[in-house]
Amino acid sequence: MISLSVVVPVLDEARELSALLPDLVAAGAQVVVVDGGSRDGSVAAARAVAGVEVVEGRPPRSRQMNQGAARAHGDVLMFLHADARPPADFPGLIHEALARGHVAGGAFALALDEDCLPARLVAAGANLRTRLTGHPYGDQGIFVRRHLFTAMGGYADLPFLEDLEFVMRLRKKGLVRLLPQAVRVSARRWRAQGYLRTTWRNAVLATWFYLGLDASRFSHWRDPCHRG
Repeated sequence: MISLSVVVPVLDEARELSALLPDLVAAGAQVVVVDGGSRDGSVAAARAVAGVEVVEGRPPRSRQMNQGAARAHGDVLMFLHADARPPADFPGLIHEALARGHVAGGAFALALDEDCLPARLVAAGANLRTRLTGHPYGDQGIFVRRHLFTAMGGYADLPFLEDLEFVMRLRKKGLVRLLPQAVRVSARRWRAQGYLRTTWRNAVLATWFYLGLDASRFSHWRDPCHRG
């Protein structure tokens, strides 16, 4: 079995960490939490869980994830948002996905934790987009072989969309597997601004990025629930 390190970038996520971290530790993964300056007790919440390593870093999230990766020692790195819950036996699923040497990394399908039609449509659309483009978003639990992550120089120092930029480079190193098992993510970002508005905003940002244009001009659109 490959060794797995899970890097969790956070900003004001004390409640989510208390629920997430014990399960990650119980799964046998090395867990590295990288705090970006929380004021809600996130650092204390992370340190309260035995086996969790805490790094007091600085945003943006791309930088936090690189800081966490520098402290990781697993053969494989997984980057997980604090409000996301990976599928059962995620280490085994990742091990199976990487059994073939030509696979560089991968991610999981997306599900939201709200059982309503808009939430189901958002998840279905996100999973269809991922299958068509081969570019999962960061909230889908991106995983990568550590030696490739190091060779690639990690995440680019971007204020957002670092996940798309990273996956685009990763696909040049090998196959990116998209697993059918879902990471269950909080629907809070969609509840905060509305399902339609949030989905439209994300689509515009991604399209702007794919066209090679400067998406930083839309930095004021950033998710109000963005953490870490």
